[in-house]
Amino acid sequence: MEQPLLLDPVMNRPPIPRSPVPRSRGSQSRGVRSKTSGFTLVEILVVLGIIAIMSAVALPNVTGYFRSSKIRSAHDQVFGALQKARGRAITLNTQWGVSFVIESPNVYWIHVEDPQPPVAGQPAQDGRQPLNSAASNPALSTRYELSLPVQFAVAAGSCPAGGGGGNQDSIRFDRYGSRTFPGFAPPAPQPVVPILTAPTGPTVNGILAIALGADATICLVDQSTGLFRLITIGSGGRVKKG
Repeated sequence: MEQPLLLDPVMNRPPIPRSPVPRSRGSQSRGVRSKTSGFTLVEILVVLGIIAIMSAVALPNVTGYFRSSKIRSAHDQVFGALQKARGRAITLNTQWGVSFVIESPNVYWIHVEDPQPPVAGQPAQDGRQPLNSAASNPALSTRYELSLPVQFAVAAGSCPAGGGGGNQDSIRFDRYGSRTFPGFAPPAPQPVVPILTAPTGPTVNGILAIALGADATICLVDQSTGLFRLITIGSGGRVKKG
């Protein structure tokens, strides 16, 4: 006996027979992890070659940067100290001056020569005040030290830029920010910076002043590398990096 034909309840017609859809090979292997891929030996060698080339190009610059770090730091330090001395002379409206004094090839001072307000229990100050490097007055004097092997070029021919060594141990800034050299002659020198006996001996000449109207020069030299930096002080007292 034949089975009754079932009709689609929605379309009111016999259902359309559907053939089975074959499953692809990929779908059959879905969920199976593919084989892990990696770099070939040639690719690794190419990458290593690129790194080696970049290192060879960059290494001299990195080495030069670290070699010059000490001289650059000292250059900034001395430049800042000179700027500070000049600014303090203007701010204090100094009567006697604020001086930058080189004590030794790696020690220098900023010294206010004006008397300070009297302190209870101590005698009043009068006249130009001396720099006492053995027992300094912090209200007047500030000591600075260069990190070795950087030093002031004080000996003849010690500055690679030429010009010989220095001929002045100090430079004085007045209330207008202008510079003078206590030890410059001719003409008649200005009053020298009075200095009491220093524990390391007398001061040294680390400032080169050729003429009163010309720029004065301070030369800093790294004794281990031979690198150097210059600082100039103009006739009006302006401090510049050379």
